Amino acid sequence: MALASLPERGFGFSWALPHGSELITKTVAPTFMFVDYETFVNTNIRHRLNKRMVDAYVSIDAPLWLLASVYGWDSVQDIFRNAGEAAGALDRACDHVIRCMEGARDAGADAIILCDDLCGAHGPVLDPRFVVEYLMPLYLRFAKVADSLGIQLIFHSDGDIREYYPRLAADGFAGVHVAHPAYEQTAELFAAAWEHGLLPLGGLVTARVESDGPAELAAFAARLAKEGPALICDDGAVSSREEFESILEAMQLCRASVEGGS
Repeated sequence: MALASLPERGFGFSWALPHGSELITKTVAPTFMFVDYETFVNTNIRHRLNKRMVDAYVSIDAPLWLLASVYGWDSVQDIFRNAGEAAGALDRACDHVIRCMEGARDAGADAIILCDDLCGAHGPVLDPRFVVEYLMPLYLRFAKVADSLGIQLIFHSDGDIREYYPRLAADGFAGVHVAHPAYEQTAELFAAAWEHGLLPLGGLVTARVESDGPAELAAFAARLAKEGPALICDDGAVSSREEFESILEAMQLCRASVEGGS
């Protein structure tokens, strides 16, 4: 089954629906939105987005996040390393991810976002050796499933995970959602994604909304969009309606700048 490519340019939002879905109108006209799996399959959001010609990128929690939310971060690495009951929990988590991938495709998702917090905003959560040995083989498995389903796969993690970009690209991921609270590192992550043939998503740095305002956020994101293929959106850190309204304004200003050529 042939995979439809992700667009090389677009403007949208991550998980912004709880903070102002009624503000997503025809005049705003995003080209894509992130939607979590449960919302996508259990509500009419697909119909609403399709009616407005907005692509739906459906997010699914990966096994690390699923198991850590149940057993805690202090115990989750033992689950990956140990046999028996712990291995059974890992198998169930992987099966759950695959069922969600199949369900998202069947419900009309335009792409799937695999979410795992390999890093926090300020540094690694896990030893990179653990990531390479235990998590990357799972991501390869999910990439092969996505290929068989004919749908593109995007990876999301907070922080600076550029050291994993070569492996994600080699395994078949199409893009990475960049989620870093600093301008400089965000620009570096976009450049690293381009270097390895991954499409970066992001560019609107939510952590700088209050201090810098929509215009400065938009100017930064517009520079990124003009340097290479990119899907401009927020970094997933929107936590209030006020922040979302500022991000919405920044997206509109960025889009006007890029599409107007200024």
